[in-house]
Amino acid sequence: MAAHHRAVEAALTYLEDHAAFLRRGAGGVQRVPATGLVGTSFTHYASRAGDPALHSHVLVANIAQDVEGRFGALDGRAIYRHAKTAGYLYQAELRCQLTRSLGLEFEEPRKGAAEVAGVPEQVIRAFSTRWTQIEERMAERGETSRRAAEMAALDTRQAKEDVSAERLRAEWQARAQELGFGARPIEAYLHRAIEREPDPPQIERLYNELASPQGLTENESSFSAREVIRTLAERSGSSGACAVGELAEQFLASKRVVRLGPEGELDEARDGTPELLATERQLLQVAVDRQGEGAGQVGRQVVERCWPHIPSCRPSR
Repeated sequence: MAAHHRAVEAALTYLEDHAAFLRRGAGGVQRVPATGLVGTSFTHYASRAGDPALHSHVLVANIAQDVEGRFGALDGRAIYRHAKTAGYLYQAELRCQLTRSLGLEFEEPRKGAAEVAGVPEQVIRAFSTRWTQIEERMAERGETSRRAAEMAALDTRQAKEDVSAERLRAEWQARAQELGFGARPIEAYLHRAIEREPDPPQIERLYNELASPQGLTENESSFSAREVIRTLAERSGSSGACAVGELAEQFLASKRVVRLGPEGELDEARDGTPELLATERQLLQVAVDRQGEGAGQVGRQVVERCWPHIPSCRPSR
């Protein structure tokens, strides 16, 4: 529980540092930094299906203060944009804290989260009743998308039952015993790992992977700090949120990265790599050099044959 609360604090600290902005001016078009967020958290110990699921709901007020002490409405767009990254940092900090305090080992993270290494699949499924309900509803509809999962979650959502923590704990322990996962087997998962920060050679390899054609620019021509943080949160071992942030800052300040400038309505900084930028410049130069060769032009007969099927495509006579 202590590890969970530290991880929640790390995620909220990230949002305060990177996503807390106020709207100012006519129509709220101006954005100014806020000094922090105002909110409260509610910690729950079980899912709606009665499985153990320690989690916190954080309710953030739509008001904050600027450096001059004036209050105003939050710009929720930034919080929405950074929410996924905050989730990755929560998971990284949680793994760090559980490795440090309990010596737990973890599988390779997937989409930010990781299972405790060695826990049998049947145990995971037995204590994932809520997700099983969602999967079954998606299968009935033949759907697989994230949006479909969200709709299935709402469609199968049950009313909360007022069940005491003592009764829930007794039910969980009985269920675990039936699966051969009682107190003694659980002890075997403790104190198996020690906290490890990446050493300099590992960090260099990691940075080289991120800057390679198979890294951050494998599917996109540029990337943001958010994407760097998420990637490092998954690949930097048992590093906590603070260490992940420091690794991201070092990578973004290195010669492996080229600042391209702000983009989008929130003026988010975009970055690229020197190699990709050089490739783009080379392609542009080739296009400029071959302008007079007629390269890349579609023949008139092809255009005339195609345009009846595409009304907007009409050749000029």
